[in-house]
Parts: sequence; structure tokens; C-alpha cells
Amino acid sequence: MITISVKLRISSKVEKIMNDLVLANIANDKNSLMIIYVLYSALIVYFLYKFYMGTRLRKHIKGEQYAYGRYFSRWIYALCSMIFVFGVTNIVTADKISGILMIVLMLLLLLSFTDKTVVSESGIYGQGVFIFWDTLKKWGFDSRRSELVLNYKINGSEKQAFMKVHAKDIEDINAKIKQFKLKKKPKK
Repeated sequence: MITISVKLRISSKVEKIMNDLVLANIANDKNSLMIIYVLYSALIVYFLYKFYMGTRLRKHIKGEQYAYGRYFSRWIYALCSMIFVFGVTNIVTADKISGILMIVLMLLLLLSFTDKTVVSESGIYGQGVFIFWDTLKKWGFDSRRSELVLNYKINGSEKQAFMKVHAKDIEDINAKIKQFKLKKKPKK
């Protein structure tokens, strides 16, 4: 009789401990989901802010202008498709909020990568940066990474900007920069 009551006490204590562990695990899952929601929301706010600032900076583009598409690597397509698949999987399985946040994040990511480089009479715009011609000091191209490298000076400090461009547009962009910055006529 004594053995039975000891076993019952031990099993009830083990059962209580197991229940406490399960409840603690559920609370940890809710906390981790909340952290994920906050992270996704912060990324969404960042991309919305970047998009907003880009539209504000585009207002400086005046006069004659030439727009050039941006180079997309395969990794960007792979990343966006993975985010989309995980988002749809979350929507279908259980966590609809996380899935919706992932799909919105993927759309904003694609939107930020479709931003074009614009060379105009007033300056050059690309990837959320507008540089007036009088602040541009040097420019060059990194053909290995297909980037336009711009050195400019704002408020006494030297800065550098990198803009992704297609390799086929490098000569045309260089000619347009010379035309607007150095006031040289384009060669025909």
C-alpha cells in the first residue's frame, strides 16, 4: 500500500513538472512569434521609409533625363522566391500573420530592387541617393560587379555611393555624366 501511494506521488509530481514544461514551451513559442512579428514589421517599415525617401529625392530630377535599369542577380530572385514560398506555407498551415508579413516584405524587397538609375541635367539618382553635379567629385565603374562608383562631397565630408547598372549601359552612362557634369557634347 505504501509503494502505491509513493508511486502516485512521484507520478503526480512528474506529471505536474511535465505540464509546467509544456506551458512554458507554449509561452516561449508565443514570445518567439512576437519577436518574429516585430522583426518582419521593422523590415517592412525600413523598406517603406526607403521607398518614401526615394520618391522625395526623385523630385530633384529636372530637365533632360535618361533612366537605366538595374542589374538583378539570380540570388535576388532566389531570395524573393524563398520568402514567397515560406510566406504561402505559413498562410496555408497555421501562422497567417507571419505569412502575410513575409509576402508584404517580399513585395517591398522587389519594389526596392526595381529602382532605376537616372542621369539628368540636375544630377544623378539611384538606389535612394541623389547627387547634384556640383557635389560629384569623381566617378568610375567597377565592371566586375557591374556598379557605378560615385565619390561626392556633402557638408565637408567625402562620401561614396554605389549604383548597380547593366554592363551594356556603362559607356552610355559615362557619356551622359560627361555631358551633364563636364558640359561636353556627346560624340556621334
